[in-house]
Amino acid sequence: MLRTNSPPPSPLPTFAAGQEAVFIERDFDRDGAADRIVVRGEGAEIQSRKADTKAWAKADFQLPDGVVPGEALRFLDLNGDGFDDVLFSAADRFAIHLWSTRVAPHLGWGKGWSQTVRAGKRRTRAGRTASARRRGSPDRGRRPGGETRWSRAALRLEATDRL
Repeated sequence: MLRTNSPPPSPLPTFAAGQEAVFIERDFDRDGAADRIVVRGEGAEIQSRKADTKAWAKADFQLPDGVVPGEALRFLDLNGDGFDDVLFSAADRFAIHLWSTRVAPHLGWGKGWSQTVRAGKRRTRAGRTASARRRGSPDRGRRPGGETRWSRAALRLEATDRL
């Protein structure tokens, strides 16, 4: 069973030019320095805190293409390597990206979530692209105390925008 102690992210507000908000803060790359996802009107950026200056700067890894912060994004260790992987499940698309603990540019593995397990557009059983319908509740899978438990069945990426 997969577990994460982070609460589900809240919906993102709309930002005017120059406004920003921190979506989530944690040490994604396990280097001892805090990282955060900052959301602005023009998109999202992962920043790392520099140890010497304590200033935030753009990190040397970013979210995978097509993955955006919001209710559809979860970080959890899917393969037991100690690094948070990306589980993205929106109404129209889905993706699973593993953190690359081994950087191998000749294999396409860069720092960050460069190993795509599976990604694509949602389809209905009839083969059409899935509509933005919702099934289940936003707290499905949540346990008291903020712990979320994921079973193998919860990781089946079906035509639902929430897990």
